[in-house]
Amino acid sequence: MYRVYRARERYPDRAVVVKGLEISATAHIGRERFFREIDLTFGLSHPYIVLIFAAGDADGALYYVMPFITGETSKEGSPTSQRLVRSYGAGRRTSHSVWPASVRNH
Repeated sequence: MYRVYRARERYPDRAVVVKGLEISATAHIGRERFFREIDLTFGLSHPYIVLIFAAGDADGALYYVMPFITGETSKEGSPTSQRLVRSYGAGRRTSHSVWPASVRNH
């Protein structure tokens, strides 16, 4: 669904990650929803949330740019990062089951 690329931003000079939504998935998710979720994420500030530097549309391919963070991956990570990944997965399942009901109620 997403492809992730490591890149180098020219100014400011820094390592970044470009995460692009595959064009086939754009039709499923929708451009409006993608940018609405990016807008919501821009407002979040938490030690376990990676900042988003920019987002855009390149000929129909939606993407966002965030800092490249060195260290362990969640698959090979410490028990703490593995718990966070499990917690994220559980929260995501819950939010997907709750979200349609909350939309219907508004």
